[in-house]
Amino acid sequence: SSRFNAAYVRGTPSDDTSQNVLIMRTIVESNKGKENSSSLAFSCKNVRFDPCIFAAKLSDWIYHGHSEHKHTEGLGCGATTQDVIKHSEFLTDPIFAAEDIWIKGSRTKAPNGAVMRIASSGCFAFWDDEIVVKSADAYARVTHADPRSIYSSVAAALLIARYIKWNAGIGEKEEPNIDEILQFAKKFVPNIEEYEDDVNFYSNCKTVEELQLSEYGKIGYTLKTFGSAVWALRYCK
Repeated sequence: SSRFNAAYVRGTPSDDTSQNVLIMRTIVESNKGKENSSSLAFSCKNVRFDPCIFAAKLSDWIYHGHSEHKHTEGLGCGATTQDVIKHSEFLTDPIFAAEDIWIKGSRTKAPNGAVMRIASSGCFAFWDDEIVVKSADAYARVTHADPRSIYSSVAAALLIARYIKWNAGIGEKEEPNIDEILQFAKKFVPNIEEYEDDVNFYSNCKTVEELQLSEYGKIGYTLKTFGSAVWALRYCK
């Protein structure tokens, strides 16, 4: 639409890129010192993660945009993220807020707002699977509680990290085994077994047509989004 095009002038980042930047800034700020840490902050191998810092940055971006781009608001934010942001507990306990919104939605909504921003978690400390998983999980749960959204994020981050290692020649002599990584990611996501059939189907489509990307009511389904990335990784080299 003309309204959409007017907002996205040349050089405007999408919400995917913007939220990746917010996570990168969160990682930097979280590791400056512990004096401003929230109750949700935790460490993994001397790396600090603080979901509340990301929540604050995400909220500020949605209402004011990136100041350096002179936007008046964040562009392209999804409905689920908007609902979670408006929750009264979001800034103090975003993980609870996200789960509360998910439960009130009958535990059915699994959009792609978490996986779209997870590249930053895969790039940061890419040499350490545990840190990659902790980062992907924590920053996905700030807005998305559904196991399918969490799995998409963790699996995507692990794929990114393993491919960086391989291309950098760090301990990986052969191209990463996609199927092994997809299976490995399931270990870190409680209750993902309830969605095993969907996870396996969308991760193993051999054609774009199988993904049914324009399926009514499911255009934003996280497993379609993640499945599209996996399909491209398998067949578009």
